[in-house]
Amino acid sequence: VSTQSTWGGEKLILLITGPGDGGSLSPSKILTYISIVALIIYTIWLYIKSQKDDDDSQDDQPKNLSNSTLALVSFMGSLDELAIFTSFLTSGKFLWYELIVGTFIACGIVVSICLGATFIKPLVNVITSIPLYAIIGAITAYIISGEVFGF
Repeated sequence: VSTQSTWGGEKLILLITGPGDGGSLSPSKILTYISIVALIIYTIWLYIKSQKDDDDSQDDQPKNLSNSTLALVSFMGSLDELAIFTSFLTSGKFLWYELIVGTFIACGIVVSICLGATFIKPLVNVITSIPLYAIIGAITAYIISGEVFGF
């Protein structure tokens, strides 16, 4: 399925951009741009929502974030990785099980670091004092700088 979607995506891009620009506008780049735009819109929405919440309630109660917020941020941040993983699979650089094992190892490392960081109370206090829109905005800026400067 991933091979057909990559092939179909490249054909669609060639159809839209013409034969001369196909190499500069790959499915990976398009998904990265979609991810960037979606994250910018979401950051602005979070900022506006936080300003309304601040106006509505002046209490210092911590705000609970929903699972849907976590899923949405994770999905938007992973759109470009989806294209990269598909490209790796279709190019033959990795076998499907190597990619799955590597992804699970990377996720395990990230979860371990995050769980370990929760035991450091001063760090938790600093991180929880940062508004969500600032965190998402920083992630968006990082993705944009990676795309602009190529890292």
